[in-house]
Amino acid sequence: MISFQEDLLHYVWKLQYFDFRKLITNRGEAIQILHPGFHNFDAGPDFSAGKIQIGETIWNGNIEIHINASDWLKHNHQSDPAYDNIILHVVYEDDVDISREDGSLIPCLSLKGLIDEQIFDRYHYLTANKQWVPCENLVTEVGEIQKKLWLERLFVARLEEKSKRIYELLEQSNYNWEYTLFVTMGRYFGSRVNTDAFETLCRSINLFTIYKSRHNSELIEALLFGQAGFLNAEFHDEYPTTLKKTYQFLKHKYELQPIESKVWKFFRLRPTNFPTIRLAQFAALITKNQSLFSRLLEVNDLRELSEIFEIKIHGYWYDHYVFDKQVEVKEKNIGDSFRDVLLINSILPLIFVYGKLRQEPHFVDKAIRLMQDIPPEKNKIISKWKKLKFKVGNAADSQALIHLKREFCDKNRCLQCAIGHQVLKEDFPVYGLMY
Repeated sequence: MISFQEDLLHYVWKLQYFDFRKLITNRGEAIQILHPGFHNFDAGPDFSAGKIQIGETIWNGNIEIHINASDWLKHNHQSDPAYDNIILHVVYEDDVDISREDGSLIPCLSLKGLIDEQIFDRYHYLTANKQWVPCENLVTEVGEIQKKLWLERLFVARLEEKSKRIYELLEQSNYNWEYTLFVTMGRYFGSRVNTDAFETLCRSINLFTIYKSRHNSELIEALLFGQAGFLNAEFHDEYPTTLKKTYQFLKHKYELQPIESKVWKFFRLRPTNFPTIRLAQFAALITKNQSLFSRLLEVNDLRELSEIFEIKIHGYWYDHYVFDKQVEVKEKNIGDSFRDVLLINSILPLIFVYGKLRQEPHFVDKAIRLMQDIPPEKNKIISKWKKLKFKVGNAADSQALIHLKREFCDKNRCLQCAIGHQVLKEDFPVYGLMY
């Protein structure tokens, strides 16, 4: 007995991977598929705007797909008006007649016996495979052109995914681009484990307060460290003592409420990634760039972008990672790899969104072009893809491959993946492999 999920029938129907010869409905009427319709991933019928011919009559409308015809009743479609205009019910097993609310019979087409058995074999291989990615033993057979085109689409999808949080921040801030940059970029100063804490910190500060203070590095440092909850202790060193006094003044003036210091994580972090160091860098970046978002819109290449991140943190941090604990002297400015993290995850997606919302495509193009100028990320996911012979030339490629792994491979969405399509339709050597 063949076992599969409904998404396989969606795939087969959308790409018309079945025998077209002498198609007939469950009532023995000849049927032609003039257009399969458009796949609907939201609520409602599976395919919209389909076009079929039954006998001499041409029908336009929605198409619903089930493994068994009786699934219509299980899903309670008979009580949903959205399904009254179904022109065709496509099933694998036609086990019951289905009628509309007015009693008229919905034409049904059974695909049982019309689908190539190899599609089922490959589908079962992909869905049952427990390797790092389902097509791990097959993906090297996919052509470079197909992979390149798919990665280009995935990169844009990755940018769109990152854009969702940006849109939310814009709406919350009444489309204040500087504030959205402040929060978005601040989040990625958190270096993974402190992203939420950093975002909470940024949201706790009114942008007006930043505007009033950013001409003075000491005010910005006191504001950030104080709001982060790092200035509650008694200090021996002059620098944190001064910051504490300054913050007390700012706290009273702007009626500030600091977040709790316990939200910050230091454990298992390299000292250069300590939140105290990232806060010092963030403060220096804000102080150096009075209208950072406006400046970012003006840059045209990676060199100009890099200059923005060439900052000098307070000298205290040259021989400290935390307050009151002196260590050997070491530069702790923003490095190239950390700069690229900020560009990839916050700045370029924000420029991308700006171009889309303002309908200025040159900003969209600039965001994409600059992403292609940044070196690819180095992480476990990218290393794995490289072992599978994927070419990773820049950050756009690495972002696309991260999206592929997380949104398709990890979720077994092989039937929505262009690589999965190739595996299913080409003569790949899947037989004999472990299912």
